[in-house]
Amino acid sequence: MHNLEDEEATVMEAVDQLGTSTNDHACSHFKSKSKFCPTLNPGNKIDLFYDAVTADLETLKNQKQPQDKENLTEEERQALNQLITNDKIIRKPADKGGNVVILSRKEYVKEAMRQLSDTQSYQKLDKNPT
Repeated sequence: MHNLEDEEATVMEAVDQLGTSTNDHACSHFKSKSKFCPTLNPGNKIDLFYDAVTADLETLKNQKQPQDKENLTEEERQALNQLITNDKIIRKPADKGGNVVILSRKEYVKEAMRQLSDTQSYQKLDKNPT
């Protein structure tokens, strides 16, 4: 069994052999407090930078903004609207990659029922547990 009091006594003896007190020895490795004080006015560089950024922002604000352009052709827009309004398909975000998965509603329900009928993964409950 290791006795901490014996170890502390050994450390104190080693410090005494060095000829210094424990307080002097413990604090000797710290640097003295800095007397540095930054100037309140670092020059006009910050003011010049501020003025330049403000002028650039003002220029951007006053420029005529381009009108939003359509990135789809008319045919692509019609196809997209058909997908959006079609009740026979299901659109879901993919698990990975940020894509969209489109399935027929019939296939979607069939796959859901297949997964839910897996009795090793799911158990049918008589009532809602919440």
